Amino acid sequence: MAIHYRNFPVIEPFIFDSIGCCWSQDRVLRPKGFPLYHYLQTEQGCGTVKVQGTEYVLNENEGLLISPYLHHSYERNTEEWLTAFATFTGTIHSSIDKMVGNKPIIFIEKEQGAMISALINEIMENWDLLSADTRALSLKCYDLLMHFTNSRHPRPLTDEPLYLRYVAPIIKEIETHYNSELTVSDLSGRVYVTPQYLSRLFRRFLGCSVYEYLTTQLGKLPVKLRLGVTVTAETVRKEQPDAVVIATSSPYAVPDIPGIHSSRVFTIKGLAGQVKLPMRLFGPRLLEKLTHVFLPVGKRVVVLGGQIEGVQGAVFLKKRGREVTIIEESASIGGGIPERFLQRIGPWFRKKGVEVLTESRAEAITDDGVKVRLKDGTQKFVPCDSVMVLMPQVPDTALTESLQGIVAEVHVIGSSLGAENGLLKHALLDGRRVGCRL
Repeated sequence: MAIHYRNFPVIEPFIFDSIGCCWSQDRVLRPKGFPLYHYLQTEQGCGTVKVQGTEYVLNENEGLLISPYLHHSYERNTEEWLTAFATFTGTIHSSIDKMVGNKPIIFIEKEQGAMISALINEIMENWDLLSADTRALSLKCYDLLMHFTNSRHPRPLTDEPLYLRYVAPIIKEIETHYNSELTVSDLSGRVYVTPQYLSRLFRRFLGCSVYEYLTTQLGKLPVKLRLGVTVTAETVRKEQPDAVVIATSSPYAVPDIPGIHSSRVFTIKGLAGQVKLPMRLFGPRLLEKLTHVFLPVGKRVVVLGGQIEGVQGAVFLKKRGREVTIIEESASIGGGIPERFLQRIGPWFRKKGVEVLTESRAEAITDDGVKVRLKDGTQKFVPCDSVMVLMPQVPDTALTESLQGIVAEVHVIGSSLGAENGLLKHALLDGRRVGCRL
């Protein structure tokens, strides 16, 4: 028998916490489950794994991946039961549930189990080399995890009581009345559970939330999707639609002041472009962690804009060790932030040393800082290394105005109406209302 435990820090996205083969498996009882995703497979003999009351008999090359904290037990059915196993951790191990489709249990059949067995044996044989190169070991760990991404659910959904009682009726309701105003709250009320519990059941059995399932019904309708098309008045004239819905968002304000085009100045549009490649490479969770190690801004940062965009940006920067000053032209900050959170912002800024200048206007950006006109008319110079322009959206009505007289109905929704209508809740509400009306 052979077993290896991780004896080095977790610095890779995925890594084995333990891995073994030819293990003489004894009886195991875990009332509180195991804290990591773990996989068990029969190499020789036969055993029974019971997970939350359901029994799975594992014959040779059959295995089971079990998600964290599920009550389970192992017991051998033959005189000797030899198993292979692996437990998984890593800096982004919390993403494993999404990789495997949020399935709590995945049963592996013989053909795929034989491939997994060969991979585990290869890892065990080369452990000394792989453990010295954690990146290579991480790739092997990822390779093993990929075997679980296309595996089937351990039981047909029609055999799952929770699915039949709560999920199936909601699916029928959505597919029958997708053109009505359906909300997750209303749907959950029809089966007498909370919206949160219903979404958990959807994720468990279907790998998506109720809302995500609801929106996918669009794909079943005769809707044409055209990407990479710039819509102009001429485009609409050629299509001759009965109605146009404008959901193009709005540009973020950028003040026209000296120095605004300096390389030390960052705008929302510019930041969105810079983050595209890192986001694609690392994903949001890992990228968020990496921002604590590196950010392309200096130690001292001036934030232009004190509403929801600027306040959130200031909090983000302060938590990453930056000295932050907010410059806001109006008398108050935090527009768009729910009141229960807004009440905490002021005390938190004062405690953390974030300077807030309200009723103040940036007049120029220099190599050393920002010239600011204060509310009493005097000028103040704020030294800084970088400037972040995080100001609210301003409506761009050019397209709307160009369509007058071309189409009978024009509906402008979401943040296309500007900052006052710029939150996700506004977009969802406007979209559903207009969609039902049309």
